[in-house]
Amino acid sequence: MKTLDISDVQFKGFNLVEASAGTGKTYNITSLYVRAIIEQNLSPSKILVLTFTEDATAELKHRIRSRIQECISVLRGQRKEKDSFLEVIKKGNSQQALERLEAALFTFDEAVISTIHGFCQKLLREYSLEFNVQSDFEILTDITDILQENVDSIWRD
Repeated sequence: MKTLDISDVQFKGFNLVEASAGTGKTYNITSLYVRAIIEQNLSPSKILVLTFTEDATAELKHRIRSRIQECISVLRGQRKEKDSFLEVIKKGNSQQALERLEAALFTFDEAVISTIHGFCQKLLREYSLEFNVQSDFEILTDITDILQENVDSIWRD
């Protein structure tokens, strides 16, 4: 597997970050998020981040917000850069980057950081007519009872 150079990633369509535990996925995702804000002038509501678990979602939200705050502090000169990514940010148009990051932090509650199933559920609810589903559908996470009912039904027949 190739090592990801976050300063070299092109923003076209979508970006997939996959790797084993402890390899820096969260660092890379938070840095790519900051780059999207600064370089593409995207607000948090326009950046989609999907993960597998609720715990990972909460962790990513916290870490992305913290990364934005860290970059703001560096750009304001309130703290030193602690990694090469922050040095690169500081070399660019610092004032524009600062303004974009401050605006993003202000609207961060609109960020779309979700589990895959949570995002799909949101889409199905918002576009229920287009998907031909009832908007009040329910997602089942524990299907043990349904499976047991079906097994019992098969055995009875």
